[in-house]
Amino acid sequence: MTDPAESESPSGHDGRDPLAVVLALDQVQDRLHSYVRRRISDVHDAEAVYWETFEAFSAYVDARPCPPADFCRLLFGIASKKVADYWRAERRRRHSILVEPSDAHLLAQKWSSPYETVEQRVDLVRAVAEAPLDDRMRRALVLVAVDQLSQDEAAAVMGIHRSKIRRLLAKAGEVIRSHGRLDEYAGADGAERTRRESPGVQP
Repeated sequence: MTDPAESESPSGHDGRDPLAVVLALDQVQDRLHSYVRRRISDVHDAEAVYWETFEAFSAYVDARPCPPADFCRLLFGIASKKVADYWRAERRRRHSILVEPSDAHLLAQKWSSPYETVEQRVDLVRAVAEAPLDDRMRRALVLVAVDQLSQDEAAAVMGIHRSKIRRLLAKAGEVIRSHGRLDEYAGADGAERTRRESPGVQP
């Protein structure tokens, strides 16, 4: 994968420090690439969407001031729209009801163990989907636990104050700990999965 920070980028425009631009892109590009790959299974299509995201990003920051601190929010916002556009186009092309992976699916995929059976994984997806989490709780969990954004970055992507993201994650953690099948995922409000060991399952 070519490094976007090494390609033609918006460095130097509007008085931006070129080094700050490179560092900001370097911090986000791997997570952005993983974000797209989780949501688009076809490798070639995912790469195309990833680069379309950077092309749109470059066009945006070339046309208006945008400090490096805003790059993460902007890139993930563009990527989210590009992924949605991709699935919309795929539905039209295939004349099929195709949808991108849901937040519940992404969380279950993150939390599932390679030692679990297919039935157990299906049960986990169902349990996450049925948990009384609202859409913002699920999205906050996915951004932090799955996409590995910091709480500040997730708050910026969602367009809310960082204190709000903490409350959403804390509330989501309470819901998960009290929800039967999911109570073993005590670390759901952080970046690491802390699953209690079950008999017969080795870490």
